[in-house]
Amino acid sequence: MFEAFQIANMQYHGESGITQRCIDAVVRILQAGEWVTKAILLTHEHDHCLYLQLAEHEDILVRPGFTSGYEGEGPAGLAIVLLLLKDHCIEVEEVLVSARFMRRAAESRLTRADAVRIDGRRAIRPYRLSDYTWKVLDARGGGRACTRKQYSLLPPFGLLDPRLWDLALLLESDPDAAISKAFRLLEETVVRRCGFSGLFGRKVFEKAFLRDDSPLTWQALNPGEVRGRAELFTGAFSAHRNPRAHRRIDDDRACSLREFLLVNELFLLESEAVARAES
Repeated sequence: MFEAFQIANMQYHGESGITQRCIDAVVRILQAGEWVTKAILLTHEHDHCLYLQLAEHEDILVRPGFTSGYEGEGPAGLAIVLLLLKDHCIEVEEVLVSARFMRRAAESRLTRADAVRIDGRRAIRPYRLSDYTWKVLDARGGGRACTRKQYSLLPPFGLLDPRLWDLALLLESDPDAAISKAFRLLEETVVRRCGFSGLFGRKVFEKAFLRDDSPLTWQALNPGEVRGRAELFTGAFSAHRNPRAHRRIDDDRACSLREFLLVNELFLLESEAVARAES
């Protein structure tokens, strides 16, 4: 009996009554690559919180920051979160809880008995979660636009070439400098590997990769694939590096990150290139 009143072993994310903090909490979990095995929307009248169970048997309660039944930030936030979970192929069920349960959830003091009730309650039928997303976000540009802008635009450090780590850290404060320096470093790297002199920009990569007697190539690829890779270098320099060499580019964060990741791909391809065997 007393065990049922003990505090549940549960993590609490988000902030009660502040919708954006609760959205951010869900996005952090999704962007971290966590495998959500169960998602339950806990509802009392027009107030909602979210229970998530991860693959490692971690229980997470996103505090009550979502609402429904009127126009405003709370219902919009609920619609965004439900669409985010849907985009990640996470099925959500909805169960009803009491006002006391919702109050304990807001105060981060759910009990073991509460945790048992979450799993034991019958899901609401007919399924009504689509009611929470239907046209709620139309006035805000639509569901796709609203969900996309929730994601943090951060470099995926696990995919970066180690030579770009310091520039990735600069990307937030000075994206133009970070990208320009990355292109310059790539050019200098290929010049040094090939022993070129007096060559700059696109011509460096044409001579390094595109010619039949180029000093660098990729093994186990047919000539068309080798040429395709080489043209990624020349195309990127023409389309992106050259404009930055002549004027400062003030991209938004999304464009800057996309361009930086393009340079990163070129660095990774350069690291895979080998000296051409002499015939």
